[in-house]
Amino acid sequence: MSYPISILSRPCIPFVIGYSVTHAQMVDLGTRLCTEEQQRKVPERPDVAKDEAVIRHQEPDGEIRYLWVKGVVPSFSGECPKVEVPPLDFSVYPTLEGLEDVRPRCIVWPNQLCVPDWFCPRLTSFVKFLAERREKKRAQLASASDI
Repeated sequence: MSYPISILSRPCIPFVIGYSVTHAQMVDLGTRLCTEEQQRKVPERPDVAKDEAVIRHQEPDGEIRYLWVKGVVPSFSGECPKVEVPPLDFSVYPTLEGLEDVRPRCIVWPNQLCVPDWFCPRLTSFVKFLAERREKKRAQLASASDI
């Protein structure tokens, strides 16, 4: 994939949001989240977690970690989107209770990696959401100026 890409006729750079974990935590995540069949197929590959993705990345301090990707967001400016990634919700992932130093992150999708099947549809869906939200704000501003 080369950047920028075109989503709904708009050039953008795809960023991913998720949780940065160490290699040991990634192995633990894979063990907790993958089915037994998935673990038997690729026992040494902790990044085979359901329909999600895991990418290796470097933290600002130089530490190599793994980003457990939970979503995709576009950048139309080339800058990192101003998206707040919430802390990991252990009520949604109770089997992950006790994982420490899980860091919420937003990073650019490495352009040398192939994208999973769900990647572009999720990115397109997010761009549509942004366009709808922008149109609602314009309509609200227009109706407020009519008063």
